[in-house]
Amino acid sequence: MNVVAVLANCEPFSDLPLRAIADLGRAVRVRQLATGDALFERGDPADAFHLVQSGSLRLIGRDGQPIGEVCPDDFIGTQAALLPSTHTISAFALEDTVVISITRDDVEALWQALPPVAALLEMALASWVMRDLREANDALLALCTRPFQDIPHKGLREMLSQGTFNA
Repeated sequence: MNVVAVLANCEPFSDLPLRAIADLGRAVRVRQLATGDALFERGDPADAFHLVQSGSLRLIGRDGQPIGEVCPDDFIGTQAALLPSTHTISAFALEDTVVISITRDDVEALWQALPPVAALLEMALASWVMRDLREANDALLALCTRPFQDIPHKGLREMLSQGTFNA
């Protein structure tokens, strides 16, 4: 697999200069997961972000129920390369899956060896995270502007109707 070609064709990397992508390509880790293998589990340190190259991952929420899937060319954990945290969900391979991972240590090593590449990478990741936050904010705004009778969560609907919810 040509990691540089894969990264060059995916946001947020596609806007980086090819030289920066090539330098980044030397720092990434390619992981092969068999069906059922965990990429990470809830409570594990969140210290890398991952690009699914092939296969797919199932995301499992706090209650043990599936909450989504990550398919080829999708990222998961973009904030983990920037900010220390722990995983609040789990991710398991639904089939044989190849994942390209970039750890926070990889980003820090880039800062030591190639500061301009690390700066470009962090700006691209920050832009990606900001886009995700804007989308989440828009979804919350859409939810909050619905008539409270249409809100599916019964407890929240009752608090809103009684005027006992203070944001």
